[in-house]
Amino acid sequence: MIDQANNILKERTDLSPDLMRLVMEEILDGKCQTAEIVDFLQSLTQKGETVEELSIAVNVMLEHIDQPILLDELP
Repeated sequence: MIDQANNILKERTDLSPDLMRLVMEEILDGKCQTAEIVDFLQSLTQKGETVEELSIAVNVMLEHIDQPILLDELP
């Protein structure tokens, strides 16, 4: 999925919500190489992130948190 997303981003086209979700899940599940992730993030930045793309990324990251971090518990 990340290769497909990279190709789309290099055409300066926004990612569909489904594809953004799949790529983020692939990244967070450890299925991508570092170079693929760097390429993805650079392509996304060069295209210009949409609010929807960023919102989906944040939501997927929040779903992958095993235990929430409470700010009042920090040292």
